[in-house]
Amino acid sequence: MHPSASRLAGGTEAPIGCPADPAEVAEVVTFLSSSRAGYMTGATVAVDGGVTAV
Repeated sequence: MHPSASRLAGGTEAPIGCPADPAEVAEVVTFLSSSRAGYMTGATVAVDGGVTAV
């Protein structure tokens, strides 16, 4: 777990200003599992509302 992610424990909001919508995470998962992401290799995609950017 990223050190700043522990700040979100307890339901506080991410730096982006709102909690995650499960559909937003699902869209990223759908993209990554599709042929459209076929050229991506070894990348980490953070879907965390900016937690790892702070």
